[in-house]
Amino acid sequence: MKMNLEEAEEVAELLAKQVQQLSQSRDDVYRQLAEAREVLKAVEWSRPNNYYSAIGNRCPVCRNQDTEGHAPGCALAKVLGGEK
Repeated sequence: MKMNLEEAEEVAELLAKQVQQLSQSRDDVYRQLAEAREVLKAVEWSRPNNYYSAIGNRCPVCRNQDTEGHAPGCALAKVLGGEK
């Protein structure tokens, strides 16, 4: 199927709009991921229910203390980019 110049310009305009929308969607996803990462980092090492406990801060997923670092295979460490 051949297109004339006017049809080709219309298609190009539609494609340009779709690319712009996809770019905005991608930027929104990256922003949301960055926000989620900040929340996860904030709870990465937290105190158990008893704030005055002498056991220190622990990962809510693997339960290791912050002085030990995450347990091998800890899902939170994996999401945050490695053991801390």
